[in-house]
Amino acid sequence: MFENLGKVPATIINSTKAYCTVPPSYVLRSSIVEFSLNGQQYTDDNNVFSYYKPPMMFDTNPRQGPMTGGTKVIAVGANFRDTKNITCKFNETVVPGTYLSASEIECVAPPNE
Repeated sequence: MFENLGKVPATIINSTKAYCTVPPSYVLRSSIVEFSLNGQQYTDDNNVFSYYKPPMMFDTNPRQGPMTGGTKVIAVGANFRDTKNITCKFNETVVPGTYLSASEIECVAPPNE
């Protein structure tokens, strides 16, 4: 059961694991989750599931650079979060990124070989 969002069915995997599909929330930022085997008695652990808005990218600045790479590129968008594990992907090459704000991430373009 997701507090203020209702009950959803769960699939039991084993004695310590089950999974369910989280109901959508367009208003709540988090919901307490409790589990029941009989639909009547629920756990009372106050586990919290947190929702977030997916990040979106609108533009890059600059939009081009030399084939040798090394250009600092700012990704402009919305809903960016400082997860400490930000990356940017140029074609198939993944490079580390730096969180600047909720609307900007910086990456250095790799060489394009």
